[in-house]
Amino acid sequence: MIVHETLEPGNPLTDEEMKMLEKASEMPISYDEDSPELSDEELAQFYRVSESRPEKSKKQGLQ
Repeated sequence: MIVHETLEPGNPLTDEEMKMLEKASEMPISYDEDSPELSDEELAQFYRVSESRPEKSKKQGLQ
């Protein structure tokens, strides 16, 4: 069963939401053709864009 929940940023989590997240953290990961399991070599290719392009990670002020 798939359950979709929307959490509002800045609002504290309710007890029910905390229980939902704790239960989800204990569930096994389900890989499929849209999100296959990645090898160690594939995972090693990930990097933070903000570290490679610091000028793009800073917010621009109004001019």
